[in-house]
Amino acid sequence: MKRFYVWALVLVICFYFSSCSQTDGSNNTPEKTIIMAYNQASCNNYDVLYRQDKLELDGNLDDSVWQTVGDISGSFHYPWEEIEAPFTSFKAFHDKENLYFSFEVIDKDVVKIEEWNEDESTVDNEDRVELFFASTSVDKPDNYKLPIYYATEVDPLGRAHDYSVEYYRKFDSKFNFENAKYAAVVNDSGYTVEGMIPIKTFKELKLINPDNTMRAGVFRAEFSKKSDSDDLIMQWISWVNPKTIVPDFHVDSAFGEFRFIDMD
Repeated sequence: MKRFYVWALVLVICFYFSSCSQTDGSNNTPEKTIIMAYNQASCNNYDVLYRQDKLELDGNLDDSVWQTVGDISGSFHYPWEEIEAPFTSFKAFHDKENLYFSFEVIDKDVVKIEEWNEDESTVDNEDRVELFFASTSVDKPDNYKLPIYYATEVDPLGRAHDYSVEYYRKFDSKFNFENAKYAAVVNDSGYTVEGMIPIKTFKELKLINPDNTMRAGVFRAEFSKKSDSDDLIMQWISWVNPKTIVPDFHVDSAFGEFRFIDMD
């Protein structure tokens, strides 16, 4: 009886594997189905599409190219608060020479400061959108050294604070993205931002990997003023949940991944 069950099991297994092969109807060659997981990654991913359209970088988001690329919007949330986050949309594309990006921000209380500090620290007390860029994990040593990652923070008036960072929170505000451009417009519903960073700059910083991917963080600082004082209510919105106890974007778990399509 035991031998009968063994042979029955063998027949069932053989039948299962033979049914997994299909023919295309024109010949008897089996057609194999191959399942591949992109990068075996569990992180958030965004495809930066190739577009040849010309862009007038003025912060208005009225160029038609923005209607042809996908966005990140529903993923933005307050990781450290169980409340609904105001609408934020991020889009990006490239033309093989530059990375273009945009933000649409719904904000009923836009916090901005007219006077600009030369050290770019003005943005620390303003509403703003933020992008971080890295080639690999920011908290794991490479050849006994921690990799440098880079950031830009753009306020509602189109002024940017660029800086480089070594984990953990060793900032260098003297860094600026070479030949980058930024613009922003405050409107009745909040503000919009456009930006451009040359691909050459990313490559010189060794941020784009051979497979045309780049790690990226996409964030928003949502500030508002208290009704009874000038103190600020500071809230933090992120594309990826860093899963930290306190608000912190400067951790490896805050990054997702950009994939440049048709870069070569």
